Amino acid sequence: MFSYPKPSGLIKYLASLVLEEDDILLDFFSGSGTTAQAIMQLNDEIKVDAKYILVQLPENLDLALSSSSGDSKTTIENAIDQLDKLKKPHILTYLSLERILRASNLKHLDSTDVGFKVFELQKSNLKKWNSGSQDLVTMLGSMQENFEPGSTEDDLVYEIMLKQGLELTLPIEKIVLGGSNIYKVAFGSLFIVLGQRITNDVANKIIEFIKADDLENVSVVFQDTGFVNDGEKLNTIEQLNASGVQYDDILTI
Repeated sequence: MFSYPKPSGLIKYLASLVLEEDDILLDFFSGSGTTAQAIMQLNDEIKVDAKYILVQLPENLDLALSSSSGDSKTTIENAIDQLDKLKKPHILTYLSLERILRASNLKHLDSTDVGFKVFELQKSNLKKWNSGSQDLVTMLGSMQENFEPGSTEDDLVYEIMLKQGLELTLPIEKIVLGGSNIYKVAFGSLFIVLGQRITNDVANKIIEFIKADDLENVSVVFQDTGFVNDGEKLNTIEQLNASGVQYDDILTI
């Protein structure tokens, strides 16, 4: 559908000359996602287990169409037609996502891990402390809930992972405990506890994981407003510290 697409075979060949085990190929101009398909095929053929990161601005194809002509215009019209069939917005990144999905479903890739995650750059999910506010009561009231409206637990988990310097491809396991959710991240190097009914039961559960998996250097992040009361918060912190989690590694948001 493109007048002159990047050949995935060429990208695969060039990548094979330089990529080694567990390398990451970063493509800041990913377009329709050619690099993703090339790396998936390369992994399947030579088992190099490389990864890719694709970056693409959310280019509006309707705007691009209005300023294009010739082959370029035909290319964009074809892209828009495909997105209409998929009932997707006329944004280039949606085309890329569909291409990666189709490439990952190719039969000859059945033996390869072709999973991927998609992230969109957004503002932080945590409210900023507004030191310039003249209305102290309003300011303090807004800080009772430190999360931006519309933030999901997934949003918070991934933002905390970023702030802790963890790769977003690391495994995440969710454990529901009463009125709280415990997210065991990166095989237990980080625990994130969110919810509205957090009690010291979560400390007992985390300690179980620490002992069972012989974990060291564990960090724990709690939703500060989620604790039932201050007593439960204090008991939770003290129990974790008594089990080897350092105070500096017990954080609240």
